[in-house]
Amino acid sequence: MKVVLIEWRATKSIQQWGTLGLQYITSALRAEGYAVKLMLLEGWDVHESYKMILENTPDLVGIPIYAETNDKIYEITKLIKQKNKDTIIFTGGHTASLYAAKIMLENKYIDIVCRGEGEETVTEMCQTLYRGNSLGDCKGIFYREGSIIYKNDDRKLIKDLDTIYDPAIDLLEDSPKDNPNLFVSVSTSRGCLGRCEFCVEHRVSKWDGKLEWRGRSPENILNEIQNVKNRFPDKRLIIRFVDGAFEDPFPKNKSRIKRLMDLIEKSNLKLSFSFLTRAESWKDYDRDLIKKMRKLGLFSVSVGFESGSSETLKLLGKRATMDDNNLVCELFREEQILVYAFIMMFQPYSKLDDLYKTAKFLKNRNFAVRPENWTHAMYIYPDTPIYRRASEDGIITGTDKSGFMYQYNFCDDKVQNVFNVMSIIAKSKGVNRFQSNIDKIMQEQELVSTWLMQEWELQVIKEIFANFNEQVEYIIQSAGDTQYEIFVGILNAVRDNKLKEREIDYINQWDKRLIRFSDRLEQIYLNYKMKVGRKRVRTI
Repeated sequence: MKVVLIEWRATKSIQQWGTLGLQYITSALRAEGYAVKLMLLEGWDVHESYKMILENTPDLVGIPIYAETNDKIYEITKLIKQKNKDTIIFTGGHTASLYAAKIMLENKYIDIVCRGEGEETVTEMCQTLYRGNSLGDCKGIFYREGSIIYKNDDRKLIKDLDTIYDPAIDLLEDSPKDNPNLFVSVSTSRGCLGRCEFCVEHRVSKWDGKLEWRGRSPENILNEIQNVKNRFPDKRLIIRFVDGAFEDPFPKNKSRIKRLMDLIEKSNLKLSFSFLTRAESWKDYDRDLIKKMRKLGLFSVSVGFESGSSETLKLLGKRATMDDNNLVCELFREEQILVYAFIMMFQPYSKLDDLYKTAKFLKNRNFAVRPENWTHAMYIYPDTPIYRRASEDGIITGTDKSGFMYQYNFCDDKVQNVFNVMSIIAKSKGVNRFQSNIDKIMQEQELVSTWLMQEWELQVIKEIFANFNEQVEYIIQSAGDTQYEIFVGILNAVRDNKLKEREIDYINQWDKRLIRFSDRLEQIYLNYKMKVGRKRVRTI
């Protein structure tokens, strides 16, 4: 039985990160003797995609569904079925787990939805289909028989993650041979012990009403990394640890992190790595650990700050205080580790004062440069505390275009007016171009600064890189200050009931100024790359 697993993305990314869920399922199926083709299709149109899939003559096609791409994936499944009605199509992942029945009702071309963890579920599903048996006893799925959709019992979570096969490396094998870098996603755990009011993680990390966190042993994690390095000895490994919070379940003593760092140090592996974390988990006593992680290749951490308002943090169920948020910035930046901020500027219960406070936090902590921090609004998913509260308060207005996320009115009309303006700004060409440029350049900064500590051959570009950094930092500071000033201007205009007469001017200012900053960044980056190229050095 031939299985084709597809990750479809609308645009081509710089890094081409893999898709861990499908990579794990690929390994699980191959261990049972199935022929599996794993493909990442980035920037392909619908017709090219379905033709490429069918060239592999699959018996089964697995393709995850996401809110932002569901319409295109629905088209692909339709074309596959119209060409070959006997091909069985299944889907899975977070979105599918949340909306299994909805997906099957909307899309008659999808035969099976796998909910929760996929390794055991997909393997049993394939075994059942291969034997020609009914899917009625296969746990963890919704499936279709004729016009009837059935829901089977849920499958228990995998207790010991060390027993799972390492994810397949097909997509790493497909990376360009002349690229010295390899972007690798690594999952060291499953589940999250946070209790944020807006998050749906509890839907896939809870069993029998209890939150479940499961972690791999540090030895098992290192073994996976070492195997990748052995397969690609000449590549720089850029590892993204994708755990919901890297420090769980020991935020105080961090024994698991410390053990993993000790193993990496003893192995003499040269790595660059990043992770996700919670602000309240890091204290003054972690300074030595952070210093060690920087030495071993930590280049960035992403923190779910969400807001610069203490009142909003409490409303969202965040354990972190503003003191925690400020401290975590200081601790990592002391070691020149880049801190990324996840910010929800807008949520249903935002007040104008919350927006002022968050704006000040972004400026004071140097997060003001990224436009998405000024424009992002909370997504509301079903079966979350914030959804239940918003429903009871009557502010849910329906779903978005995808039908997967709920839209809402803001309780404060003034906040609604600010959001309306920022929604227009978010779609401007200047914002999107600048966001793309700043993402690319900040990645260059964080990775090259790490490699300079590990690779003597890169010392020939040290002065070039320092000059590049200095120029970029000036733009980052200027662009952040500009966005802060315009945003506060919008808040003041709303507060004083003068937005209508100034709205167009604010929108045009934001767009035009970011275009100018983008022009300058592109010039700086091009000059830097030319100088680096003359030294016969390849960075990213």
